Amino acid sequence: MRGDRMDDLVGAVPVYLKKGDALLFVDGLMHGGSSRTNPEGERRVVIYRYGVSWGATRFGYEYSQALLDRLTPERRKILQPMPPNRPPR
Repeated sequence: MRGDRMDDLVGAVPVYLKKGDALLFVDGLMHGGSSRTNPEGERRVVIYRYGVSWGATRFGYEYSQALLDRLTPERRKILQPMPPNRPPR
């Protein structure tokens, strides 16, 4: 249904938000926009993704050793749940 409104999607659950409300969900949840029920105002969207498994090595980025040294073992596991896979030098 790419590009279509979600108004008539079987099984869709509408979520009605008030001014100042926020809706948080994970990307694995099928989601989409429905027709606006209030013609005035604006709809703002903020996308925040946590993707440590690809973020640490994407575009050659690596966490600094100084940062890693400051982290508790629990916090380091969040950034590096597995050892980095680097090519041999």
